[in-house]
Amino acid sequence: MPSQPTAKDILDRVLPVLERAERRGELELLDRIAPRHSVWGLDPVLDALQLGRVEVLVLPWTLEARIRRCENNGAVAGSLEMAQRCTGRTLER
Repeated sequence: MPSQPTAKDILDRVLPVLERAERRGELELLDRIAPRHSVWGLDPVLDALQLGRVEVLVLPWTLEARIRRCENNGAVAGSLEMAQRCTGRTLER
């Protein structure tokens, strides 16, 4: 008589299928939004957000980036070059 599968056995079989489905959905989303007027990259995205020009925002689960904020006007930037537009003190996080 075969034994009942454990929760781990079921998870081990189902998880790869779920991950493939999730990845397929992510790629379909990127295919749908890429032909539009898309903005890619940290500084261009931050600019678009600040200007209210973002309809859909797609981000990775983890984002390793330093963000700089101008103390004078609250503008944000990812790169040091873009942050140098600030005429006052720049705060970094």
